[in-house]
Amino acid sequence: MADFILGRLKFKWKGDWVTSTQYIIDDIVKYGGNTYVCIINHTADALFYTDLDSNAYWSLHTESFAYDSSNTAWQATTAYKNNDVVRWGANLYLCNTHHTSGNDWATNSAKFTLFVPGLEFEDSYNNTTQYQLGDVVTYGGYTYTAKQDTVGNLPTHTTYWDVLTTGFKVRGEYNAGTAYNPGNVVTRNGYVYVAIVDTTGNSPTIQDTDPQSQTYNETITNATYWELINTGFQF
Repeated sequence: MADFILGRLKFKWKGDWVTSTQYIIDDIVKYGGNTYVCIINHTADALFYTDLDSNAYWSLHTESFAYDSSNTAWQATTAYKNNDVVRWGANLYLCNTHHTSGNDWATNSAKFTLFVPGLEFEDSYNNTTQYQLGDVVTYGGYTYTAKQDTVGNLPTHTTYWDVLTTGFKVRGEYNAGTAYNPGNVVTRNGYVYVAIVDTTGNSPTIQDTDPQSQTYNETITNATYWELINTGFQF
């Protein structure tokens, strides 16, 4: 007749996994966002994942997420567990491979899966700022959202940015020495123009000669850089 140990006919909750602890079959521990059931009697190693991966002492029991609302930002040289949730930029990411992080996100990003995408307003674009996926900036009269991590790439660079909203930013009378961005609005000779690309020194109008009178006519829009949005009068 088989022997039965009544105390082992059910799982036994042991709380958080603790190093150097003796565990027996059917003990359940919590590590990160997951719980695991012991499948081989053993004394815990110094690292849980050594027992899980190399020694196969544990089997996944329930799977969940570990989210610390007080400190979610990704950090360098930090031990991350499976299903830990971290924030990078406007987005939340889920750890898919237990590891100790390196010194920068780029070399560790493959160990995380996008969990919850988001948007984060970062004010006016700055050429030296590190932007992350989902960051929103203003540039000229437009707002843009980052399509990937980027630094030093203008919002007009479509590999890294998408236009989120278009708009206008009034810059007054056109000045040939001023750098204009998409959405910048200027006046020239009673007309109003909006820049459609980055431009410096390209007048909103093309100087054209009337073949009959040999006089100059500046009402032709320089469509490579500008769009006419309103006609007017100049006394």
